Amino acid sequence: MRLQVGDSCSNVAEIRDFSEWILKVGDGEAGEANDEEVELELPNDLLIYHITDPIASIVDTIYPSLQNQLWNPEYLQERAILAPTHEIVELVNEYVLSQIDGDAKIYYSSDEVSKDESNIGVRDLYSTEFLNSIKCSGLPNHELKLKVGAIVMLLRNIDQSRGSCNDTRLIVTNLGSRVIRATVVSGSHKGDKVHIARITLTPSDSSKFPVLFDRRQFPVAVCFAMTINKSQGQSLAHVGLYLPRYSYADLLQYTPVHIFTDDLAISVAGTPVVGYKRLWGNVRFLQSLQPYSNPRTYFPDPSIRSNGFIYAKIFGGFEKIRNSIADLVAIARMLNATLVIPEIQETLRSKGISSSYTSFSYLYNEEQFLAALKNDVIIVKTLPSKLKEARKQKQFPTFKPSRSASSSYYIDEVLPALKEAKAVGLVISDGGCLQATLSPSLAEYQRLRCRVAYHGLRFREEILALGHEVVKRLRASGQPYLAYHPGLVRDTLAYHGCAELFQDVHSELIQYKREQLIKQRIIREELSVDSHLRKINGSCPLMPEEVGLLLRAMGYPPQTRIYLAGSEIFGGQRVLIPLRAMYTNLVDQTSLCTKQELLSLWGPENLLADDAVEPLPSKNAKQLKEEWDQAGPRPRPLPPPPGRPFYHHEKEGWYGWIAEKDVEPEPSSMDLRRKTHRLLWSALDYIVSVEADAFSPGFHNDGSGWPDFSSLVMGHRLYEMASLRTYRPDRKYLAEMFNSSSDNLYHPKRSWILSVREHLNKSVGEEGLLRELRSSKPTALLSHPVPECSCQTSNSDVVLASVYGNVVECPSWMEKGISLQDPISGQNDSQEDELELDRQLEPDEDGSTQTKPSIEVDEEMDPDD
Repeated sequence: MRLQVGDSCSNVAEIRDFSEWILKVGDGEAGEANDEEVELELPNDLLIYHITDPIASIVDTIYPSLQNQLWNPEYLQERAILAPTHEIVELVNEYVLSQIDGDAKIYYSSDEVSKDESNIGVRDLYSTEFLNSIKCSGLPNHELKLKVGAIVMLLRNIDQSRGSCNDTRLIVTNLGSRVIRATVVSGSHKGDKVHIARITLTPSDSSKFPVLFDRRQFPVAVCFAMTINKSQGQSLAHVGLYLPRYSYADLLQYTPVHIFTDDLAISVAGTPVVGYKRLWGNVRFLQSLQPYSNPRTYFPDPSIRSNGFIYAKIFGGFEKIRNSIADLVAIARMLNATLVIPEIQETLRSKGISSSYTSFSYLYNEEQFLAALKNDVIIVKTLPSKLKEARKQKQFPTFKPSRSASSSYYIDEVLPALKEAKAVGLVISDGGCLQATLSPSLAEYQRLRCRVAYHGLRFREEILALGHEVVKRLRASGQPYLAYHPGLVRDTLAYHGCAELFQDVHSELIQYKREQLIKQRIIREELSVDSHLRKINGSCPLMPEEVGLLLRAMGYPPQTRIYLAGSEIFGGQRVLIPLRAMYTNLVDQTSLCTKQELLSLWGPENLLADDAVEPLPSKNAKQLKEEWDQAGPRPRPLPPPPGRPFYHHEKEGWYGWIAEKDVEPEPSSMDLRRKTHRLLWSALDYIVSVEADAFSPGFHNDGSGWPDFSSLVMGHRLYEMASLRTYRPDRKYLAEMFNSSSDNLYHPKRSWILSVREHLNKSVGEEGLLRELRSSKPTALLSHPVPECSCQTSNSDVVLASVYGNVVECPSWMEKGISLQDPISGQNDSQEDELELDRQLEPDEDGSTQTKPSIEVDEEMDPDD
């Protein structure tokens, strides 16, 4: 890169000083005497301040008014953003392209293993998809995205006599199918028009790759940003240096093409392959069920003269918050009260989180909440100033309702206090504050709960945007995906006594929590119970390896994209190892989002002291034995022998206290902040799970009465688009199947695979819905909001009536915009699939059977083994 000569004495002096400073930095002479390591203070005029989005900030600084200057060669010639790696350069270029008006055109390369002699014997080892995924210097990407007006750089010498040389910069003027037309903006041929065609290219440094390959593609790359190395020889007047704190590994793992290396063969000549409809198709009889939570009887606007104000504190995680807010709005309407936007205590307890958000707006969009419910309840952001002072002096009565509180409780006890004091407070810590089942005369309050949950509680824009981007990345290349929530939460596992399903320190952590729940009288059982009997009874979760076996039995091939939801997975990555072995495309938010994208959800936060775990003092065997003998009984599932060792990994991390202490320490500031961040991760998981092509829970409707993540997702899917494939497994039945060893289950026509497949297919339809209607709905309306919050179209299926009785018909204005044609559903879909599966399971002449998944052949694993 050359420094241009200024046009005035001041410019010349400034450039001279700058060049001398640069030389000193390069020679190691800048700063104080050092041992080859020194901190340099950059001049203020070289820095960009007031950054919210670093990429947007540097682009706006280097390319101001870009849209108006696209056809100005001088403007584009003298500007560039430099970055250290190709990955960062691609991020910047993609952002700049998105800011240019017009449609993008994508060109795909044709890649093949070279016919070179060195490739003899290895040509068949490398798939086309693998070759497409390779990105390297001097080679255009497999997917080349361009727009008219974009500035590009040639990567090869095409016609040196006309200035079409390597590193020449051009402006794209026309994008054809076979030829790109562009205008040169640099060099002695500036202004010349050139035509660029596809050529066959080979990586210049073939030693970096296991095989020599050829790529036929247009030899250009977008170059609003370029690598520092590539900028050598360019004459630039305005340069931005972008040095984000990304490692190569960080960027690599967030690129979807690097995650999903193998795609499913979902269609042949535009027709879905056999088995695709059974795994991903919508449930036909539920297509006529539509979301309809509007009032159906006289439901007047809220009275301007309310009985007073209700303010509330909501404790608990994501599920409890969402369910509690829906109950709270219904109560405010019932008491004709003005509701103050509730305080989410999980955010208020955390120190130093972003001041950009209040407790409610940390998760949800306040303006949407107010607008969506303006015809139902009077909602204000804060109490009037006089009432605020009175609240600080604790002059208002406070109530702590349970999640099963009846409507009569509020009419008889809360309403008189509200009318007298003009304000009351509610403390909600039980995951709700109003019983799920109300009398038929209060059906409008049920629909109000639905309006709150599905229309009023909209996540703030940053969360929504990233959630939809994750869905987009999962569905790249037209692939479907399945969302899975394990439901492995420590409190729930302790409540049901599932400690023996885990090992070592995890069992002890569950038992300690169970002991605390017994002391709090939340559960009234013995401390030690038989976890395996609980498992057989359906009171413990399906473990990830069991879910993997079920999905394989259903026919989901190993390449299936599975999104792992759940901000808290007790047991960590260890419990997921078997599932990852069965499904290599198992991903979560950390593997689909960059660190910068996730950090941007937090907003600016104050620094906290690191929670470094202090090393435990070393003790000899005699001291450890004496401490053990004096410790007395400890809350373990089975008494371990006196010589039970504590391994080093058990003394590290947040759970290290269990090794030598009997009391769990209070959460630190960093622990509280992490719990607050989990709300954001749960919100992302919720968006992705609701949008999924299929959803499978690991532990829903557990019987504790607390709202759970999977049930809320299943209820939202049933409301928003009931026909989406949602599995509702019976854990008790599946536990019996996993424990069964009957010989007849392995007969071809009565195989374990077919039994499981039949159960799961029924769980998405009538049988599963009836089971959830009986078990889930009495504990949480939002887990099954049908039929109160739905309507049926005029051509509804008779099966729908057998499940829900007489569902109200949709208004005519709704039916006009509803199309029930499902591109992947047909009248004989299930029969065709089952016939094909029967054919696959027919015994051969020698009495053996051939069992394989419907979409992909997989010979590595048989669930019967």
